[in-house]
Amino acid sequence: MFTSLLRGGAASCLLFSLSIICGCRGVDPGPNNPVRPNLAETGVITGNVVVINVNQERVADKGGVIVTVEGSSVSCVSDQNGRYTLKGLAPGLYNITWSKGEFGYTRYIGVQCTHEGVSSGPKVWVVEIPHFSVEGLRDSLSDRSVIMTGEAVGTLAGSTAAIRFFIGTTPDVSWDPSKHIFTCQGFSPIPDQLLGKINAGSISSSALQFALPLDQPNLGATGVVSGATVYVVAYADGVPSQSYDDILTGRRVFTTINPVPSNVVRVTLP
Repeated sequence: MFTSLLRGGAASCLLFSLSIICGCRGVDPGPNNPVRPNLAETGVITGNVVVINVNQERVADKGGVIVTVEGSSVSCVSDQNGRYTLKGLAPGLYNITWSKGEFGYTRYIGVQCTHEGVSSGPKVWVVEIPHFSVEGLRDSLSDRSVIMTGEAVGTLAGSTAAIRFFIGTTPDVSWDPSKHIFTCQGFSPIPDQLLGKINAGSISSSALQFALPLDQPNLGATGVVSGATVYVVAYADGVPSQSYDDILTGRRVFTTINPVPSNVVRVTLP
């Protein structure tokens, strides 16, 4: 992993030394959410949602989160306490998404519903999309390490921010799992030189600079060797990141990034 930094108005969330990833895990039952067909569709899944705003604060009103069971007509909306209840399901495994307006979505794969009473659904986090983007990405060398520098531009909150790098072998590298071979997050905590520039609450800044080392050891584990050319792009990311495993590519999909990418940088690894 990296160090993390600024704090970004990031669709931040509770960075309090919280390294949570609320991504989905489990065995994907497939696109059709297969179920046992001979049992009545009376199953219920219920759970809770936590809503995190761009200031890394828990939102008191957790209502309005849309909960959708993929491959079915079953859905619901969370109440102000964050409680959601999905009704009318046959027993089986389901892929479920939680989404709300300007917030990123959360997706869990293989949530189980039984025909015996109420099934407990996951407690999920829905995190606001960051209000800043990354510009002016560039690279340099320091002691045989690649350093990525750039600016976080836009509205930042508090003293932390997250930036996620995606590394690929072609210039069309992006957050799309089919377009990169490696990803890593940077920032946390904010560098000492920036502490005096960021106050509690949201601020606007034309450009806060960052400098982060590329995670070369873990990138090397993917088979990328010294002397290889790779392409790097950066996005503002939520803290903690929301993500899930994409079964088609075997890679993780990150759902709280600001979709505005930085420029792509061509890097030759030392």
